[in-house]
Amino acid sequence: MTNTRHPEPALSRLADLREREVERRQTELAEQLADAERRRRNQDRLDSLWRTSTTSGTLSPLASLNCANYKQNVMELAERHRGDLSRQEQAVDRARLALLTAARRQGAIDQVLAQRLQEHGRALRSAEQKRQDEIARQSWLRRAP
Repeated sequence: MTNTRHPEPALSRLADLREREVERRQTELAEQLADAERRRRNQDRLDSLWRTSTTSGTLSPLASLNCANYKQNVMELAERHRGDLSRQEQAVDRARLALLTAARRQGAIDQVLAQRLQEHGRALRSAEQKRQDEIARQSWLRRAP
């Protein structure tokens, strides 16, 4: 007798795990993208801040020196943030690649599972046809003189 339950429970479990992995990778990518966007906005603000901070000739020498030091510190901070943003964008690229890899793996498992389910369906139909043929043969043999 043919097994009518799911033909590939381990493969189905693996497909579920791959699907969860894709969902997890999508979440990670979304988090990385949000963090990168936040860093981009911060970078824009810092760049704007040091560009708009100017030293005026009307200030005292001490105030001018203070403004220059402030501008220099903001520029250094902006440069450090640029490095952080670059690393964050690399993390986004890695997250995209991980998502793509996970999606490919899931697709491959889904294809194999679909093939196995089709094979199982054909086997069930074949077994049912054989059973029906055997019933018909026995019925015919009973009627024969």
